[in-house]
Amino acid sequence: MTRIRCTVLLLLTACYAPPNLPDFEGVPLVPAPGEGCRPEFENADVSCVIDGDTFDVGLCGDGGERFRMLGIDTPETEKPGQVGQCYAEEAFAFLAGLIAGEEVTVTFDQTCVDVFGRSLGYVWAVDDLYDDLARDPDLQPYLWTYPYDTEVPAILLNEVVLGEGYGRDYPEEIAGTLYFQKRLDEAKATAEQFSRGLWGACSGG
Repeated sequence: MTRIRCTVLLLLTACYAPPNLPDFEGVPLVPAPGEGCRPEFENADVSCVIDGDTFDVGLCGDGGERFRMLGIDTPETEKPGQVGQCYAEEAFAFLAGLIAGEEVTVTFDQTCVDVFGRSLGYVWAVDDLYDDLARDPDLQPYLWTYPYDTEVPAILLNEVVLGEGYGRDYPEEIAGTLYFQKRLDEAKATAEQFSRGLWGACSGG
């Protein structure tokens, strides 16, 4: 009986084909979120970075589309009649260093536009931008899969801004619960725990 069982197991093993998983190790597979309020925007060309959570695509200013990153709130930069907030310039420089002049992919949640007419979205580094940013050791904790295609590695830049301490989380009671709320909450908690960025530099975080 033992020989028969072993033979059957060998035959089953020989027929087994492993699932077609991504070829990058240690990266969590995340289920695709629900359908957003508009289709994903691939190859969005970032023309101008306005501050730590806002940028223009296509053209700068009125000729382009202005995006506000979902789930985060970075300090306000100096404007006419308004003094810049603590860590605003650092947040601006950080986001500019990530995406200025680059192509990103933007996906959407349930609400597409805020009260100022800015498009609201999740900003992803995929393809060439992913390859560039994935070399940075500081960004290793943020490597995961693109939820709409789990064979594509990606970095959610909203999460990076929060996790590195360049912004606070946007109040859930105002924005509602987002598709990626758990990851954003965890990123913010980690930044606060280790006093990263504004959590260490600004009074009261």
